[in-house]
Amino acid sequence: MRTGSAENRICSKQERICTLIRIKRYRKTISSWTTRDFALYSNPMRISVTSLILLFLTAPILGACGLWSEPPPGAIQPAPAPGKVIDPDDSALTQAIAEFVKTTEAPASTGYNYVRHDLNDDGRRDALVYLKSPYGYWCGTHGCAILVFQAHNDRFTLINAIQPVRGPVHISVMKSNGWKNLVVRVSGRSNKAKDVAMLFDGQKYPSDPSKLPPFPKKNYNGYTRIFMKD
Repeated sequence: MRTGSAENRICSKQERICTLIRIKRYRKTISSWTTRDFALYSNPMRISVTSLILLFLTAPILGACGLWSEPPPGAIQPAPAPGKVIDPDDSALTQAIAEFVKTTEAPASTGYNYVRHDLNDDGRRDALVYLKSPYGYWCGTHGCAILVFQAHNDRFTLINAIQPVRGPVHISVMKSNGWKNLVVRVSGRSNKAKDVAMLFDGQKYPSDPSKLPPFPKKNYNGYTRIFMKD
């Protein structure tokens, strides 16, 4: 018991000594074997079994001494396994929006709101981005523009832009070509205000909702409502 207590104190002070003590103990045990012992374990099958037993016994010792511990903070982690679904964070989205603004040479002061929602049920939250300023560039009397971004493991790609749109926008549970239907508001024109259904065609959503027929549904229970105000 005293030996164990002393050993524990040594291990708490310096973990590497723990491994040396254990190895020394096993060497002492092996050195005490007789010729009969070695003959008994000379069978290849028994050697394999013995090795497995020793590995099983030493595994917790090595783990306790920190040899089989978790990688330290900042260590390079292995790449995700192929096919693994990772929901990208918001910083990847803001970077994609900034690239869109730069590529289209839009005003650097572009203001927007965004909502993350899994539109194609792949486990990643896509994004609807409501561009709200500057007025006269992204918005007018007819409404504003919305960008639809698809989420990938580490980035977002633009599906398409929709304009003009007024809030609120409703996200349906019903799908077209694997993507959820959107219902948007069109108003501010000479024609009567209307709600229209935006159906994904396999590549994108309709870019101009004003050209679509009115959506007859009036009850949006079960829909997800976003962008309540312009």
